[in-house]
Amino acid sequence: MSKPSLSVCMIVKNEERFLADCLASVKDVADQIVVLDTGSTDGSADIARRFGAEVYKYEWRDDFADARNASIKYARGDWIFWLDADERLLAESRTALREALTTEKKPVVYEIQINNHTLDDANAYLSTAYRLFRNGQGIAFYGRIHEQVGFTKKQGEVRPAHIVLEHLGYALDSQTDAAKKERNQRLLERMVAEEPDNAYAHFTLGQHYNLMKRYTDGVRHLEKAREIGGLGKPLTASLYTILSETYHKLGASEQAERMARESIHLESCQVGAWFMLYQLARARQDWDEALTYLDTMAEHNRTIREKGRTLPNDVLFEDLKIDITRAEIYASAGLYGRGFEIVAGYINRGNKDNRLWRRALDFALQAERWDDAEQLATALFRQNQSDLSLLDTLGKIYIKQQRFHEATQVFEALTAQQPAHTDYRRILDHLRTLNPQPMH
Repeated sequence: MSKPSLSVCMIVKNEERFLADCLASVKDVADQIVVLDTGSTDGSADIARRFGAEVYKYEWRDDFADARNASIKYARGDWIFWLDADERLLAESRTALREALTTEKKPVVYEIQINNHTLDDANAYLSTAYRLFRNGQGIAFYGRIHEQVGFTKKQGEVRPAHIVLEHLGYALDSQTDAAKKERNQRLLERMVAEEPDNAYAHFTLGQHYNLMKRYTDGVRHLEKAREIGGLGKPLTASLYTILSETYHKLGASEQAERMARESIHLESCQVGAWFMLYQLARARQDWDEALTYLDTMAEHNRTIREKGRTLPNDVLFEDLKIDITRAEIYASAGLYGRGFEIVAGYINRGNKDNRLWRRALDFALQAERWDDAEQLATALFRQNQSDLSLLDTLGKIYIKQQRFHEATQVFEALTAQQPAHTDYRRILDHLRTLNPQPMH
């Protein structure tokens, strides 16, 4: 029996920046690559052809679902896998993708995980999506923007798959990002106008307004989505979490907490809603409760990383960020030493991030751990000897250690570089009374 075949289907426009890496990630698993070009003026089509893709022209109609449906009409494979040019199939997911292809002829859709990267990449924004489905079984796209896969003839089966895409689209430069947001808002507002009772349309428009910091508009559409309902349990849980975040931005703490708890009631194993409860506890300076919520969030964060399952629109944090957050709570509670120990642990394990070292220095100073502070300040100053603030800090640490000779040398150097700085002169004069110069 022959193995089931796979068609990779894409729509592109001016994607030469991303396209080659995207196609390289799927070329070894695809039996056919279909690229629907919606009006490129760059080298996207040539890049696609170099990877053996079939390139077809398409007249753009401000409708992503229409374009997706046009692309899959060219698919000859038993299965269809769709992705965007700014996405990459992880190498370790290629085997899982091929293993998901079965010979059964029925409407089956696989849900996969997407790791969305941001400009600072401090945390990955996770989402799930239906990206792999059986061809010719009444499965199609709907939605003018943020298009979804749905069953058109009869109810099908949704299965989980351990397939992961990396998405770089949220790490765009500011100019490209602004143009994308403007386009998305126009299409989302049009979709809501055309389908006023579509909960998903209101949900995605509310999310977009939040992204634009238009929180009053955001909460209005998110609440409309909640009123209409019918989004399904996982997406409804995500809706409650996003509502919690929106109310928090608007200063409505009680509503924010109620929405977070509603989300957890629907889906307890998530990160976003527990993170909101942590933020709310921290805002009211309830440090014990904030730590409890943070620990619960960290546990679910770890579980999701290990199992590869998440809610739509959930967030996932690196362990470092969670631990730094825990250290910040200790510092807010006045436990600077405990905060320092957490950060110092990463430094001792070889972390070279300058920002982490500076935060460790702040904690050490606040905890009055002068020897630790001296080591950190010395190391940081060696890396950047033009930073006089570090030299100033080092001199003051020497004073705390009663190492007046070294402190005098530091403030002599500072005074020589900034003779008009009266504080340096005052400190130096005082040090000379403690550490008099030898007579010649």
